Amino acid sequence: MRIDFKGKIVDEPTIRIGHIGCGSHSFRNLFATYQFVPVELAATCDLDEAKAKFYARQFGAPAAYTDYRAMIEKEKLDAVVVCVNFDKRGRPLYPRIATECMNMGVNVFIEKPPAATAAEVELMMKASDETGKIVLCGLKRAFFQMTTKAKKLIDAPEFGEPMTLLLQREERIPTMAEMADYRAGNPNTPTIRFLDHFCHPASVMLYLFGMPQRMIYHRAAHGSGVATYEYDNGRVASMSFTHGGSGVAGGVERVTVIGTKYRTVVVENCRVICFQGPVSDPGVHESYGAKPSYFTGDIGTTTALWEPEFQLGQLYSKGVFLLGYYDELLEFARAIMEKRQPTRGTLEQCWQITHMFEQFNQGPSRMIELRTRP
Repeated sequence: MRIDFKGKIVDEPTIRIGHIGCGSHSFRNLFATYQFVPVELAATCDLDEAKAKFYARQFGAPAAYTDYRAMIEKEKLDAVVVCVNFDKRGRPLYPRIATECMNMGVNVFIEKPPAATAAEVELMMKASDETGKIVLCGLKRAFFQMTTKAKKLIDAPEFGEPMTLLLQREERIPTMAEMADYRAGNPNTPTIRFLDHFCHPASVMLYLFGMPQRMIYHRAAHGSGVATYEYDNGRVASMSFTHGGSGVAGGVERVTVIGTKYRTVVVENCRVICFQGPVSDPGVHESYGAKPSYFTGDIGTTTALWEPEFQLGQLYSKGVFLLGYYDELLEFARAIMEKRQPTRGTLEQCWQITHMFEQFNQGPSRMIELRTRP
């Protein structure tokens, strides 16, 4: 039983979950999404007992714990949702926690970044294979409703073959010395920040274009730069890290996809635009230099724009829907109920993202070969 979008009680299946980590991100985004997805919040867990109990009371969980092992043993859970901070060295805690939880018999949702090294992701992959439990990583930009719409547009025959992907993000590439300091086991803040944020454009690239085979990057003296990714099928993707800029159209990212049939899809903040030049009026065929009016064609033959309104109190105007939290948790619940692997936020994608992050250690201005899987 659960409550649907209309506020009615409906007889629909749910999964029983425990939530590990009662922090700011959980408060703002994950707990706020549970009311919309088919989950039953059975318990909360945090090292701070008072916080775990308060979150349980605030969000309707019957129980609270300070040890997730005890929670899993007692509550008969289908899954856990894990949202925790880095350890003292700036390493994500998810590989250890997720592996232990799978070995205890539950499916696992983790936040990003999934790991500091691809080898750590492989530990989660091994545990998943051995236990049959799934892991979904909250790579939210791959679940953005805007990204989902862009994927549908570029997959349409009318778009042609998507060949060029441009991703722009306000981000700083760490120096070689900073990355070496992080590899040495120190909590190097610039590298931790890059590990945390690189997941965003990388997950969008994987969702729209798949895993590239080669990369090369260039870094400006103050930290901005460009990474170019090559594909054996002829595609090219480029990430522009615009550190020092003022953001992009009220946000921090812009995505542009160019096809072979004179169409371009742009995702900019909450807007999705499919650009195409207007066709000529029926029976009129002007050559270049002989077209007296731009305003030709009919509805459906020129640029289309999708941009939500924010005045009607609709579900789509809520951040938990626009920004992917609803879709990623819904996919997690459905994958468990349907006994299948998730379609996005997979461990393979986690491995690919972490592998690409690690290759920045090889340094700028050199072509780097990439592996597509372990």
